[in-house]
Amino acid sequence: MLKCQKCGGTRIKPSSNFCPDCGEISPSFKELLENISSESAEQRFKIILKRIDRIKKKDHGRRFFYSTVAGSSFAKSGRQNRAVLRKILQAAKGIKDTYDRAYAFAIIGSAFAQAGYKKPALKIFLKSINETRQIINSEIKSSSLRTIAIICRELKIVDPEVFIGMLKISAGIKYSRHRYYRYYDHRYNAFNEIISEYLEAGGKDKKVFKTALDLLFMAKMPDQKVCLLSQIALGYARSGKKQKANELLKEALRMAYSTENAGYVSSGLERIAWAYAHSGMFQSAFKIVDQIKHPKQKEEALYDIASAYTRRRMYKKALKIADQIRDPSYKQCVLRDIAIDYAKAGKIAKALALTNKIKDPFYQDQALRYIVYAYIRAGNLDQASKIVHRMSDTYYREFALDALASAGQKAGMPADSLQISKSTSKALKKD
Repeated sequence: MLKCQKCGGTRIKPSSNFCPDCGEISPSFKELLENISSESAEQRFKIILKRIDRIKKKDHGRRFFYSTVAGSSFAKSGRQNRAVLRKILQAAKGIKDTYDRAYAFAIIGSAFAQAGYKKPALKIFLKSINETRQIINSEIKSSSLRTIAIICRELKIVDPEVFIGMLKISAGIKYSRHRYYRYYDHRYNAFNEIISEYLEAGGKDKKVFKTALDLLFMAKMPDQKVCLLSQIALGYARSGKKQKANELLKEALRMAYSTENAGYVSSGLERIAWAYAHSGMFQSAFKIVDQIKHPKQKEEALYDIASAYTRRRMYKKALKIADQIRDPSYKQCVLRDIAIDYAKAGKIAKALALTNKIKDPFYQDQALRYIVYAYIRAGNLDQASKIVHRMSDTYYREFALDALASAGQKAGMPADSLQISKSTSKALKKD
């Protein structure tokens, strides 16, 4: 294992190129990246493809770098050239390291998916999963599976074969205690996140949840089982099996009280309340909240219920819950979530009215970002520009700025877009 010169953290694969702790790239790759980034989008893509052709068979590091960068660029470009995708895939097949190869396949699979080639994309994702099967190191295998699950969620890929394959591989990861955290378990982390990402992507297939339930033995600690049972129960509820979901949540409740640690009891109850709320069983969720003794966990459970109401567009009930929450962060999160929902639905006036009630600039800017997108969709770039300049958080302002500049160029106003970029860049430097 190498050490990062910047932060001193341990690099896991791709160890020669990136540091997972601080994101630092090795000097040689940084230079290549800067050279590519200095070109326009079209030129950059052509440069990457040319360099893939020139890569020597033994140069696995560059093969990894260019295949993943090309895959990411292709996914963002909107192209549908299958021949180019095959070329990128061929470069990835020559990567020596298993983790690097699995990661590259996942990125390229996403490029195929976004280009509209769903069947080849699924095959590549399955290739990526099969690569992870060969990884020996528990931490790296867990990281690889979680990365694939996240990409699937982002692309709304919910193919049962993909997720069942990942669950089975994660259950085979060796149980190992972390050096500093007694119950830190790479196997559980991967298993938990795979189910979580499947739910987030909108997955409802009973076969996935049955597989997860059959593999529940891999969770060692009661609090882990409570968390997994809660997620599996939500899955069954979404697939139309509410009675089964209720049975699993009652079992989760029994397990939560089986531990002597008061903190674990409270966190377990919060997770059960979350599952009840998102399953639409709000009365049961409130009963669980009443049993939570820890103030922070109780506040979090109330936020979970408000979020469940928001997802069902029951905004009045969500706002009523917000009034019961004492913690200002959770209260503002509810307002932010509803404002974002309004913005996505094109109800800009309602969204703006709610953002004016959010006092923390960080949460306010998260909502304002979606209001900018709403104005862009409506073709009102002037109002979008005014909202951008209201934003104080540089991270979210940059996202909004990029969307605004892109919309300006598509509307045939490149000069205006450049002016926006320059003015905002100056503001960012002042920050």
